[in-house]
Amino acid sequence: MDAVVRYSPHSTPSQQRFLILKPTRHTLKFHQIEHIKGPYIKYKQLSQHTDFSTVRAFDWSPTDEAVVAVGLSSGEAALLRVDDNSNAVLSFNFKNPRPCNAIGLGVKGHLAAGLDKVRNDFCLNIWDIHQRIAGWDRAAKGWASTRPRSEPLRKLAPSETISSLRFFSQSPDTLVAGVKGQCVRIYDLREYPGDASIQFPTHCTHNISIDTQDENYFASASGAGESTIYVWDRRAGMPHTAATLSSGHASQPGPVLEFHHCLEVSETGSPPSIWSVRFCRFRRGVFGVLSSQGQLRVFEMAKEYVPPASRGNAAEPTGRQRQLLYTKRSQDVHQLSLARHENPAEVQRIESFDFMASDPTTGRHRLVLYRVNGSLENFELHPDPPLMDHSVLGDVMVAMSGRPPADGSGASTTSLLEIRPVESKPGPIARALERIRAKVHAARDKEEQVSGRSRPVLSSREERLRNLDVVGPPGFRLDIKEALLLGTAERRRAEEGYLFDCAVNARIVSDDPGLRGLWRWLRGAEEKARDGGMVYRHLDLSYLGVHYIWRAQLGPTSSRRIKTEDGRQPTKEEFIQAVQAIGKRQRRSQFKGIPTTKYPDLRLLGLAICGWIISAEQFESELRRMQTHESRSRAAAWAMFHGYPKRAIEVVLQGDDGDKLVAMALAAFNNRHAGLGHDDHENDDNDDTGAWSALCNEIREQAKDPWSKAILALVSTQAWKAVVAEQSLPLRDRVGVALKYLEDDELTDFLDAVTRDCVEQGDIEGIVLTGLSEEAADLFQNYIIRRSDVQTAVLVMSHAIPRFFDDYRFYHWRVAYCHRLEMYGLHLERCLYTQQHSKRSLAGRGLTRPTPRQITIRCSHCDQSVVEVADVDPHPTDAGDDDALATAAVAMDASFSSTGDTVDGAPTSSGTHPGNPLTQIRHRRRSSTPGVAVVGVVAAADAAEALCPRCGRHLPRCGVCLSWLGPGINQGQAGGIINDATEAANPEARNVLEATNGAAAEDVMARFLNFCNRCHHGFHALHARQWFAVHRMCPVPRCECLCAP
Repeated sequence: MDAVVRYSPHSTPSQQRFLILKPTRHTLKFHQIEHIKGPYIKYKQLSQHTDFSTVRAFDWSPTDEAVVAVGLSSGEAALLRVDDNSNAVLSFNFKNPRPCNAIGLGVKGHLAAGLDKVRNDFCLNIWDIHQRIAGWDRAAKGWASTRPRSEPLRKLAPSETISSLRFFSQSPDTLVAGVKGQCVRIYDLREYPGDASIQFPTHCTHNISIDTQDENYFASASGAGESTIYVWDRRAGMPHTAATLSSGHASQPGPVLEFHHCLEVSETGSPPSIWSVRFCRFRRGVFGVLSSQGQLRVFEMAKEYVPPASRGNAAEPTGRQRQLLYTKRSQDVHQLSLARHENPAEVQRIESFDFMASDPTTGRHRLVLYRVNGSLENFELHPDPPLMDHSVLGDVMVAMSGRPPADGSGASTTSLLEIRPVESKPGPIARALERIRAKVHAARDKEEQVSGRSRPVLSSREERLRNLDVVGPPGFRLDIKEALLLGTAERRRAEEGYLFDCAVNARIVSDDPGLRGLWRWLRGAEEKARDGGMVYRHLDLSYLGVHYIWRAQLGPTSSRRIKTEDGRQPTKEEFIQAVQAIGKRQRRSQFKGIPTTKYPDLRLLGLAICGWIISAEQFESELRRMQTHESRSRAAAWAMFHGYPKRAIEVVLQGDDGDKLVAMALAAFNNRHAGLGHDDHENDDNDDTGAWSALCNEIREQAKDPWSKAILALVSTQAWKAVVAEQSLPLRDRVGVALKYLEDDELTDFLDAVTRDCVEQGDIEGIVLTGLSEEAADLFQNYIIRRSDVQTAVLVMSHAIPRFFDDYRFYHWRVAYCHRLEMYGLHLERCLYTQQHSKRSLAGRGLTRPTPRQITIRCSHCDQSVVEVADVDPHPTDAGDDDALATAAVAMDASFSSTGDTVDGAPTSSGTHPGNPLTQIRHRRRSSTPGVAVVGVVAAADAAEALCPRCGRHLPRCGVCLSWLGPGINQGQAGGIINDATEAANPEARNVLEATNGAAAEDVMARFLNFCNRCHHGFHALHARQWFAVHRMCPVPRCECLCAP
């Protein structure tokens, strides 16, 4: 290291001083900063010192700015006076002269010197400099009136090389030293004789630096050829004395934080060495690391929060508590300086650095950088990012820190900024998303025009994902409100009715062509399955995809699709027979495609699943729509695929010159193959045909439109396999072409490969292949991983699970989705989903029980509803049985218990406890009319408590009167609502209480139960009304909930 820059420990933000030491040139210059503007520093020299040998280590006195200690290679330590140009040197010699590797000055005037190892000598010598400069006259130059040389105060570390050392400022009698290759050791100089210390075994013993803001932590670095930093907690170790060693406590804890390979390897491949480690003196946990190759990285540590109940678990075997640290962030100063500089090639390597004095209230910290060309640079680190919190509704709260006043009259201020995802034009979420994506697409198109790049033709999946992507070109940014709006799509769709109506769902997700096509396909499948349209005898083919239909399979777990008692799997012949019967029932026409197929009925059903079975009137209507709203090439390809080549030529001829070129190719192909689609004519060896195919293939490669490419692929290769292989086409069209024109073996291979690819990629276009089956569950699992759209996966699979099969993943998705709806506050939407899903699950098989009413009264212990159907013993009970019945009432949920007087216990499978006497008699207290729903708990007029009719446990207590909640109420027990203090503060309080008592006599609702939605404490309605008419805070002791704000 040719030069070192160090900031004075006595500097302040208003008066900043530093020194530059050049060890090999034997110069030390003391400077003061006059002005800082951006990266430029203007400074003046105050003094210099030039009378010393080569310096190996140095330290600045923490008590006197004029004193600097240096360790010399000549084998001595020295004090330099740097403020008066006197070149004064005060030397401290060793018994066996050898290089001084480390030097340190303490607050009490201790001077410590660490030396190379030598046999039979101490390598850590400590002096008291006050013994030498007790009569020092600071007004005079140099070290006037000094005393003769003295022996070291302490001698430590016999025959151990000391590589680094530092004194603790807040513990002035304590220092930490690195013993090369062995350990880091902390010495307490107060204990003598003996070498009381704490030892941490490690090979990182160099460049020790102490966090002055929290001296419990210090860092040490590895030697040459490595870039490892260890951070230690000095409280974690145990004293390393002869007594502890003899007792067997030799094990010591490791570092609290480790930084391995914290610096990058250079382009030459040589590993960097750490030159310097410096902690910031004005901020806790911030330190910088400089490598031999000029890399400078600043790390910031933070402490993990440990709950009080768990803090005992983090203790070390030694019994001492360890703090858990983590790396909050890091900044690469060299890379940041390159990015900020106008000409990065002119940026010189960093030779040395230090933290400048700064005001900690500003949150901004600066470095002084010394580069190899001798220039100084002021570098301001990135400030801390503002604290942010994001709600489930899409709102963001930001804590903004402002700069302090320019005159320094105050500290920085903090203000709260709330950002909401507000739309410029309120409306459906689909329109808002379309506007945002249109903005992104416009930026992409502009960037492509400027760069001159042309967009390649992508597959249908890649094109769809690209259109949905909201990441623009470099430099493009969305407004924060627009970005937040993207995260509210799930909630907004649920609010707009995204549920089980496929037509409504397709409209809600109109911004996403893939989801829109999914719901349109599901609507068609739902219409075909309505009223048993896909059921034949004992087989139910509802919602099956093309892949299972072609393989004549119902799926791995197909028992629920088979309506026979034995659940026997159908043979292929039985499956085909069912497909034929369903086709006749739906009046489908004969299959018009490849004549050599063995399974035309399976192909015909597959085409129906793809939406390719349409009448001539429907075909013409769809063709006109495509010409008007999409493109002529799309309409021409549609006509070709359905076997209408002449209509395709007519459509293309109405277009521009490029379309007419495609029309000419179609006409030539049609003339050559009048029976389009019935064979591929792959063995045509005509030379003219070869030239024509080559020309069409060249035009195809230049085409950008996927439909034109598909037409030209058919013309150039004269094979429908080329159309099926055109991945830029929508998957449903490729599957339709394959079903109509490929051979059976080719179709099987194609469907297997494409289905596997769609499942692996989570491509929702593949739903036409998988249907709602086990393969669809695998597909949606990958879809959720890529798109994080649990909502669509749950709603789609709810049509099939558990009606046709079960999958544990679906139930996890459903729980997560319902939990999200609860967090959004969409309780009604969650109830609607649960109820409608239960109805769909009941269709045909009755696999699940109907979901009970979403608002019901349940026991707080057994969680069973008290509303029952009186279907046992319709006769009224004897009058004597009334005395045996316990009074009971109801509670809402286990979390609503107000007193905490609960007993752990699980109900039996029937929801009752056989040992409970109330269980044995509750069936006798029923309505006299069978089938009438009654509350399963009835209160006797003279009963004193309320019990659950199922488990016999008490209900929660009223927070005011402290009696058990139930139908009975004692108004006199709430007399303590108003005391003298309350009446003095609110003279009208007693009048309010008397008014509520008078109204309660005629108010039926006074006997009902009230619960606070915040603290979940319960009250009699009358008592709650009386209490909160006077008070705001909950009456339960130690509960500070403002139930009535």
